[in-house]
Amino acid sequence: MKIKLILLLSFSLLKIATLTHAQVNVEKLDEKFNLTPYTQKYGEDQPTFIDNRPIFQNHWQKPDRLGLSKGPTDKGSWYRLILSSKTELQKVLYFNYTLIPQLEFWVLSSNGEAAHYHGGTSTLDRTQHLGVSDKGYSYVMDFDEGEEKIIYFRMEGQGWPIHSEVFLFDVTTFLESNQNEFYIISFLRAVVITLLSIGFFIGILSRQRVFIFYALTFSAGILFAECEIGLFVDAFKDKYHEANYILRHLLNVAYIFALIYFYNYFTPEKRFFKQFLRWFNPLIAIYTVISFTSLVASENPVIVYVNFISVVILSWVSFFGSSVILYKKRNHSILSKYLFLVQMSRLVIIAIFVTLPHMGVIQRASYTDYIYYIFIVYESIVYFYLLLKRSITIYNEKIELKKTMLEKHKLYSKAVLEGQEKERNRIGRELHDSIGGNLALFNKSDANMSKETKSILTDTMDAIRNLSHELISPSFHHISFKESVIDLVSKYNSSKQKVIVQFHEWPEITDKEIQHHCFRITQELIHNAEKHSKSSMVFIQFFGSENKRGNIYYEDNGVGFDVNAVKSGIGLRNIDFRSASIGAKLTIESSMKGTIVKIEDIVLEKGKVKKTTT
Repeated sequence: MKIKLILLLSFSLLKIATLTHAQVNVEKLDEKFNLTPYTQKYGEDQPTFIDNRPIFQNHWQKPDRLGLSKGPTDKGSWYRLILSSKTELQKVLYFNYTLIPQLEFWVLSSNGEAAHYHGGTSTLDRTQHLGVSDKGYSYVMDFDEGEEKIIYFRMEGQGWPIHSEVFLFDVTTFLESNQNEFYIISFLRAVVITLLSIGFFIGILSRQRVFIFYALTFSAGILFAECEIGLFVDAFKDKYHEANYILRHLLNVAYIFALIYFYNYFTPEKRFFKQFLRWFNPLIAIYTVISFTSLVASENPVIVYVNFISVVILSWVSFFGSSVILYKKRNHSILSKYLFLVQMSRLVIIAIFVTLPHMGVIQRASYTDYIYYIFIVYESIVYFYLLLKRSITIYNEKIELKKTMLEKHKLYSKAVLEGQEKERNRIGRELHDSIGGNLALFNKSDANMSKETKSILTDTMDAIRNLSHELISPSFHHISFKESVIDLVSKYNSSKQKVIVQFHEWPEITDKEIQHHCFRITQELIHNAEKHSKSSMVFIQFFGSENKRGNIYYEDNGVGFDVNAVKSGIGLRNIDFRSASIGAKLTIESSMKGTIVKIEDIVLEKGKVKKTTT
């Protein structure tokens, strides 16, 4: 009973010393009310403790422009709130920031009750949780009719910045607010994670490093944001309360590193970034090792503060360096210009909502957590769009390059084949007119020639005649393409090797060049079969179609060959050149069971196609 009287007397004295404007009548407040402007900050002196309870002098001041926010160098302070209610009701006192290393508060009631709580990441005492959100610290207060409560609380950063505000909620509003916040953050998380997953898998499948670093950059960014709102605090428990801060620090470094490399692989001309990375890579490696080691080895606020300031400086030096490079490259392409504009928006957002509040220059906005996520979603969407646009551009450029190379290949093939054909015709005519004519004259003039010599001379003349006919291009004036092929095949048929040719809706081709290439391809195939395949059966089919395209299929039952080993041979190279000249696709399959050659999608002629069936 005496203790209760002493508490009532102490409370009455405190009430008399209290400034009238500092009292807040809670029954008149909105469902959600920001109490931060109504807090009073205690002076530089520390309270005295009697029976483990703080006793304050009347040194209370109005809060400064930063409210409850503190930079990394600021010491902990005591604050006071005076709440009263004329009716019986229930309210929720809520501190909306989780990363407070030490949070201690007392609640003294006019009815003589007193409560003392320790919170903060170093104790993980979240007082009384309500709702689905783990962000911040909440305390349920029951007011009796006419009751007044004086709340003293102290926050200590231990070298880390603090950005809390204090709110008073109705219970229902608090639950709904937490529920809505949970849904919004979950939706933003889902968007970012989906885009990052897509970017990561595209990077794996396409082997484009820019997509990998896109995923790494924003993975580090979203994890940093999760650390900032205290998602991992409970995972580390009170024994490892510094782990969340260290993880946040490392994710900050990882974000810087991945972002710089993302820019490096995104920009088409990497010379500037290569120069930048020469000093950036060793600097960030050394810095990461030293900062991590110092944070793990010591919890001294000075060391924490130095590391915090250093990562801010490193961030801005990296951002400034990359910004200068992007500025220089902004006119190289529209993508580089977009990249520079997004970088500028990042610098503004980071300065206003991250760097300046963390340095204790301006107060942290209550909606900063949303800004983190919204900006990460915005960046991830914009960069994903730019990556897709860049990939499409590169893909189109490759297609155009492929078309150009194909056209050059066709022109080269045509030039080679024309040169070969001229030389073949010259040699063929020389054999036929000069050497063949001389041998024929010699055969007629020498009557005393022996039968054996006569036979050899006759065989030689026949061989030269056949060779000259093969070398000289067929004119297709007095004989059709099909008849020329059938005549060609008949010359290669023998008891050792049978050659069969079939035509299926093959048209009468009017284009002499196409006729000539198809004939030479067939001739080359049959010649190679006789010379190398050791086959007993050769089967050649010619197919025509409605769309003025044709296919030539060759097959033998020979010993086969290694396609890669003989790909550079003159015969196959000629077939490849001629196939390209008529717009066809060449496919060669060979094994010990035989060889299959497909010349498909031949452009037979530009005009009408007259079909015949054989």
